[in-house]
Amino acid sequence: MSTTENTAAAASPHYARAIARGCFYECPCGEVWDTIRGARQCRKCRKYLGEYSDLVVDIRTGEAVYGTDPRVLRAERERAEAREADLRAAAKRPSAALTCNPFAGRF
Repeated sequence: MSTTENTAAAASPHYARAIARGCFYECPCGEVWDTIRGARQCRKCRKYLGEYSDLVVDIRTGEAVYGTDPRVLRAERERAEAREADLRAAAKRPSAALTCNPFAGRF
């Protein structure tokens, strides 16, 4: 076993058994698979996860080997919604140029 496998095996007995069986990839629902393709096409993930993700993680290293982390997608969506809300709020405010005339009363 390499040091990365020792790290994963020490983290969880579940991972240690999976690595011993040759299953190195985990899908979002927590099932371990022997191929990336199997983890990508997990039926349980498609059926039961509300926010479907195609993220596949190598349990030996903890790195994503396929897909996008749903937390990243959620953060991007929240930033976009905040930008839109700021733009809507700015559009509702009166323009400073229309409410303040620097030449008022001079002529």
